[in-house]
Amino acid sequence: MPPCAGIILCFYAFNLPQFEGTRMVAAGVILLTFGIASLPLTYLCSFLFIDEMKALQARPQAARL
Repeated sequence: MPPCAGIILCFYAFNLPQFEGTRMVAAGVILLTFGIASLPLTYLCSFLFIDEMKALQARPQAARL
C-alpha cells in the first residue's frame, strides 16, 4: 500500500487543515479499504480473459476510448 502511504505523507507535508486529527485517520482508513476492495473486483475481471496476453493487449486499447 505505498500509494496510500504516499497520499497520507502528502497530507502531512502540506499541513492541510482538512486532514488533522481524526480526519487523517478516517482518510487513511478510506484509502486502505478502497485498496482492499479493489482486489475482489480485479479477481472477477480476470475471468473476462482466457489468456493473460490478451488482457495486457486490451488495456492500452481501453485507454484510448
